[in-house]
Amino acid sequence: MSVGNNIKVKRLEKRYTLEELAKQVGTSKQTIHKYESGIISNIPPRKIELLAKALDTTPAYLMGWV
Repeated sequence: MSVGNNIKVKRLEKRYTLEELAKQVGTSKQTIHKYESGIISNIPPRKIELLAKALDTTPAYLMGWV
């Protein structure tokens, strides 16, 4: 699975909207959408860490390493 798909799966599990997740990470809902759809594939490491924390998972899971 791709990073974007992993983000989306976890976001939907948590029942977060794009906007809710964006607020927790400190970005826009458009950026979260671009991460999920693969438009932005080079996500900064700090954003991966913030996404993992907000989604109660690990950066390794989001990156597809586990």
